[in-house]
Amino acid sequence: MKKQRVTSVLFLLSMLFIASCKDEPCDTIVCQNNAPCIDGICDCPPGFEGEFCDEFSRQKILGNFNVTSNCTGDTSVTETWSIGASNSAFNEVLINNFHKPALNVVATITNPNIIVINEQFIGGSISYTISGEGTIEGEGELSIQYTVIRDVPADTTNCSVNALRQ
Repeated sequence: MKKQRVTSVLFLLSMLFIASCKDEPCDTIVCQNNAPCIDGICDCPPGFEGEFCDEFSRQKILGNFNVTSNCTGDTSVTETWSIGASNSAFNEVLINNFHKPALNVVATITNPNIIVINEQFIGGSISYTISGEGTIEGEGELSIQYTVIRDVPADTTNCSVNALRQ
């Protein structure tokens, strides 16, 4: 009887040990940039992507772009943008030569495929307020809709652009 009890206890302990050795889906996943692992998948913060959140989302849109703009009350215009990394935040980019008066704006990548131009005031002899949003279609391709409000003479222009990296 004593032997049977010891055998039963050993069997029960070994079953508990085996059950506790069950693999958790995040045990072998090492997410980068403070991303949590949820059910074996890294949940990347804005500005990062990739299997382990180890890639900057902005990398795919840095460089020079050929841009075709279609603005209200205007004909289609082709221009060149230069997009560079911002030193302010890992998910920001600087767009140089933006719109016809060659403005410089800051844009934020809010997830791997969304780019946002938060409302910003650009002063000078003529002042502008710019805002917009768009999508990153792939490696080096953007589609953005934006609004430019000029103070003198007062004017509001809505534009849609397609940009392809050169």
